[in-house]
Amino acid sequence: MLGLLKCFSSIGAIIMLVVGLLFTGITVYAFLNQDVFITDENIKHTVLNSLIIVSTVVVAVAIDGIIGVVRKKCCMILIYQLFVLIFFAVFLSIGIGSKVLPDKVFEGNCTESANSLIKDANYLYTTSDELFCHAACPCSLSSTSLGKYTEDEQKILKTNYTFSDSGVASTQNCNDFKNKTNQTTVTVADTMREIENIFECSDWCESTNDNLFYRYSDVNKGKPKHFCYTILKDSFYSYSNVVGLTSFIIAGVFLLVCVCNLCLCCHPDQKELKFRDRFILVAERPSNDRGYYNLQNERQNRRYWFHDWLRNV
Repeated sequence: MLGLLKCFSSIGAIIMLVVGLLFTGITVYAFLNQDVFITDENIKHTVLNSLIIVSTVVVAVAIDGIIGVVRKKCCMILIYQLFVLIFFAVFLSIGIGSKVLPDKVFEGNCTESANSLIKDANYLYTTSDELFCHAACPCSLSSTSLGKYTEDEQKILKTNYTFSDSGVASTQNCNDFKNKTNQTTVTVADTMREIENIFECSDWCESTNDNLFYRYSDVNKGKPKHFCYTILKDSFYSYSNVVGLTSFIIAGVFLLVCVCNLCLCCHPDQKELKFRDRFILVAERPSNDRGYYNLQNERQNRRYWFHDWLRNV
């Protein structure tokens, strides 16, 4: 039983290493696509720096734990065990946060919300409805793009909207747009442009109005597939559920490692061992301990293969 506990405690270091490498992959991906997901420079640097710090710490602690277990380094094992407890608390908090955050972000509805970003987005699309593809700001929908629509949709476009070869491709380029917005909403408009590109959506609230073209990306992209508020909310809840479930699973693994470590520290058969040996799969015991095989017999019987494998890595 003690061998199983020690094995699972050692596996925890490898699991932590995998998590650290996963964070490293996320950091690299976020760095390569930073302009797509984040437009604000301060937020961009904060997020990327945080990801770099987290991934570096997780990988370093995992390596520390593996080396400490294999080489019997007391201080390294102690640091590893402390960080196991810390990461358990972190991932548990992420799991809880992923269940609470969506309701906070999307509190209310698409028009009335405590979230200022939702109110700004609704205002932007309301402004776009007034300006874009109307007499005040004709849009440059080409004949080629118009041919992508059905005959009924073409009739609606020609009847209700204004097009011109000298028109603009997005709402931001309308002359009156800056007069109706401030710097904050202009920044949100840039964000909506990226959201339209990523989620293939336009307009904000679902309604009986025709959602036939993109407002903040490019009017010639064709017909949007979704309303932005709906697809953002559904995606946010879906991703939060995945993140929450993954975080709870990882937290559960670290909790089991913590429990195993406590059992190894407090088990009566472990009290005569040094602290460093309590977490080693094969530990030297006093010569009068008749209840255990010696090291050679253990290796011959292959009862502690995992430790030998770690030692040979």
